Amino acid sequence: ELPGPRAAAEELASLPPGSRPEDKHVFGLVEAQGRIVAMLEAIRGFPEPRTWWIGLMMVDPRRRRDGVGAALHAGFERWVVDQDDHRISLGVVSANSGGLRLWESQGYTQDRTVEAQSFGRLTHDVHVLTKSVR
Repeated sequence: ELPGPRAAAEELASLPPGSRPEDKHVFGLVEAQGRIVAMLEAIRGFPEPRTWWIGLMMVDPRRRRDGVGAALHAGFERWVVDQDDHRISLGVVSANSGGLRLWESQGYTQDRTVEAQSFGRLTHDVHVLTKSVR
């Protein structure tokens, strides 16, 4: 399903219950020419204190196999450690087996599976993964 015309604005404004706007951070990698090649959106203190939740990570399809995503994630992980936080969590829809392999290769382990979450017109189970960074 293609994103709607307000998808970017909605992504930047959306927050989980109990989170404040200052808890949301968006990181990006920009080429020398000024083009964004990867972004990562995360919430601090969700779902629990000293934990960051990665809500979205996107990499330009032309750059997916050259280490850009891994570099962005590594920089984010170092930044989380510098904030004196201890854990990063995220969710992967069950249909995204490649994404699950990617996150597991980065040291994440499956915590649990949340069943039947709606994403637009589709419904997926979501695997919740966690990584300790201390």
